[in-house]
Amino acid sequence: MPYGLPGVAYAALLPFGLPALHPDLAAEVEARVKYEGYLRREAQRVERLRRQEAARIPSGFDFAAIRALSREGREVLTRYRPETLGQASRLPGVSPADVAVLAVHLGRREG
Repeated sequence: MPYGLPGVAYAALLPFGLPALHPDLAAEVEARVKYEGYLRREAQRVERLRRQEAARIPSGFDFAAIRALSREGREVLTRYRPETLGQASRLPGVSPADVAVLAVHLGRREG
C-alpha cells in the first residue's frame, strides 16, 4: 500500500518489529499530520473572531475622525453606530481593513 511517498510501501517505512497500522488508522494519522497546522490556524482565527465579536465600541465614538478608514467605511459606521467590532465587520461597506484600523484605534490588536 503506497503511503505518503510514491512507490514506497507503508510497511517499508516501519522500523523492524513494529506492527503495521490498519489502513484506516494509517489514513487518519496521515490526515491529522497533514492538516495539523491548518486546524491550529483555524482555531486561532475562530478565537480572534470571538474576541472581535465581544470588543465594545464606545457610544459616541467619532468614526469620522479616523482618516485611515475608507470613506465608505466611515459613512456606514457613522450611520449605523455598531456596538461591537463584530457588528461593524458585518456591515456592508465596512472592509476587513476598516475593522482592523478600528481595532487599532480602540486599542485592540487584530491577530
